[in-house]
Amino acid sequence: MSSAGVIRIAGLTRRFGPNVAVRPITTEIGPGGITGLLGPNGSGKSTLLRMLLGLVRPDAGTAEVDGIALAGDGLGIRRRTTYVAGELHVYGEAIPLGGADAAAAQHRGLGRRLLREARQRARADGYRDLAVISAVGTRPYYEANGFEQGRLYQHQDLS
Repeated sequence: MSSAGVIRIAGLTRRFGPNVAVRPITTEIGPGGITGLLGPNGSGKSTLLRMLLGLVRPDAGTAEVDGIALAGDGLGIRRRTTYVAGELHVYGEAIPLGGADAAAAQHRGLGRRLLREARQRARADGYRDLAVISAVGTRPYYEANGFEQGRLYQHQDLS
């Protein structure tokens, strides 16, 4: 099997002090595969993804994304992936769809500053694009800021 588009994980583990954040995991996800990470807060879902992107160093195990070994080239992996900020609230409270005064400023420039900072951080970490999860009512805001509608998220090319 070609390594293009494949994620291979063997014994990947992470601890924070005495706490096991990610128990040893071994799996392979083929090209076009979709895998869900389910679990309560603190169960290691985000830590696993951060390890796969080279943002958090594993305590044990190996991983390979698209034929690139995590231990050798985390930046190379990040150049082939997309960064989705988990809890970055840029837009503020959403106005109800069809609500009064839908054009009112909700963030007084905070959203644009946060987007600018997110772009800078993503570029510095080697990501090729930035993705946001947006409510139907906020999509025009992101489109006006250079994002395009994708299948699941709105994306912006960072190159």
